[in-house]
Amino acid sequence: MDSLDSENAPFLPDEKPPRTKNQIFARQWPWILSTLFFALLSALLFFRLPSSPYGSYEKGFSTDLKSIRSSIELQEVQFTGGLELDENGRLISVTDPGAPKYAGPPSPEIDDAWNELMLALDLDLSEDEAEGVKEWTMKGEDNAKYRVSLDMYHSLHCLNAIRKALDIDYYEPGKKHPYYYRLHIDHCIDYLRQGIQCSADMTPLGYWWNEEYQVPFPYFKEKHTCRNFNKLRDWSMGRIPEDRADRHHH
Repeated sequence: MDSLDSENAPFLPDEKPPRTKNQIFARQWPWILSTLFFALLSALLFFRLPSSPYGSYEKGFSTDLKSIRSSIELQEVQFTGGLELDENGRLISVTDPGAPKYAGPPSPEIDDAWNELMLALDLDLSEDEAEGVKEWTMKGEDNAKYRVSLDMYHSLHCLNAIRKALDIDYYEPGKKHPYYYRLHIDHCIDYLRQGIQCSADMTPLGYWWNEEYQVPFPYFKEKHTCRNFNKLRDWSMGRIPEDRADRHHH
């Protein structure tokens, strides 16, 4: 009987009492704190460490002029100047009628557009604005500011020189050109080649079938992601040498 009673005796007295909420929290809080610590540390490292030592297209590369980087803004731009067929099957270049004309047979209109585009070819920067370049560039005529040129303007200068070389008899009729004229043009061609390879625009161009010529033609109306040139130009125009500023206002 005693044996039977002992087998049927309740087991509750031998079980551990249930844990209180405070006891459960006391055992878990070290894990909670360590998880929060590592989460905060990861977030701190994510925001403090640069994504690339080279910078970025959107925020500015380490090789970009430091003082202009805050003016960088991205935008999508649909290119013009594509080749299409008109109603007569003739190949034509499609341009924006409301935009300045930069290509075509030479004319005062085209020359004025290029001259206006390149007014900021040379810039005079203050001591603070010239950070990163003042150690190796010369000072301007007043010996107070630092003379620089942004690469985009030098590339435009080169493109304009090649444009004029196509119609050299118009721009310099009857003139015998020195040896360095061809040297200049060759420099510009190779410089633009390097610039194109450096930027390496990955925008895909589709093709359409040209019935007239029986060949595939690229479709040039794709949108490209670009830096806002006008915004960078506005920054540059505020720092052009005084003699160029006078010509711009007059």
